[in-house]
Order: sequence, then structure tokens, then C-alpha cells
Amino acid sequence: MGILDRLFNREPKPGDPVPINDGNFEQEVLASDLPVVLEMYSTTCPACQVMTGLLKEIAPDFADRIKFCMAHVNHAPQVAAKFNVRGVPTTVFMKRSKVLDGVVGAIPITELRQKFEKLAKA
Repeated sequence: MGILDRLFNREPKPGDPVPINDGNFEQEVLASDLPVVLEMYSTTCPACQVMTGLLKEIAPDFADRIKFCMAHVNHAPQVAAKFNVRGVPTTVFMKRSKVLDGVVGAIPITELRQKFEKLAKA
């Protein structure tokens, strides 16, 4: 963690998404013992900002049962290609490297919470 992160108290909190790129995808996502929610996004996408906000709001409730990851499509083009991403945000729900569900676009917070509950029980 850098000095600016410590200075501005930006230490990771439970449920904070792990940044994913082509180099750490296998280690962080595929090798995870926990089910994974992987959000693929772009910083210029308004719907992505909504989904990121929803994810960060709900994720702490599931921090001990689900691993949350985020991949910027421009910084992780191989990851985006692996999931055939054609639009953002794309949210993928995985367990043991197997895709169980996926959503393209923003969804209501209640539906997102239901998907997290289902994944946590899978």
C-alpha cells in the first residue's frame, strides 16, 4: 500500500473489489476458494458507475462468502475477450472457475442482492 493510500485512509476494507488485469486474473479469480463476482467496466460508462456503486454498497455484507473483483476492459483485454464482453458493465458470477450466471447492464439493487445470495449458497 502506498503512502497516499495511508495518508488518505484508503486501506482496503472487507468486500472491497480486487482490481483485476490480464496478469493477475488466474491467481485472483480462477484460483479463488470463494465464489467470485467479476465486474467488467469502463470509467466512461454511466451504467458502470451505477453498478460499481451498488457492488461497493452490498459487497461488505458478503465479504466472508464472496470475493469481489473488478476489471477495466481496457486494462484487461484478454479477460474481456475470455468472457466475450460486448457491452459494459458485464457482471459474471463464478464458482471454481465455472460461470454460473452473468448480467450485462445495470440491474436493481434488490436483484443484485438476490444474485449474491444465490452465489453465496452455491
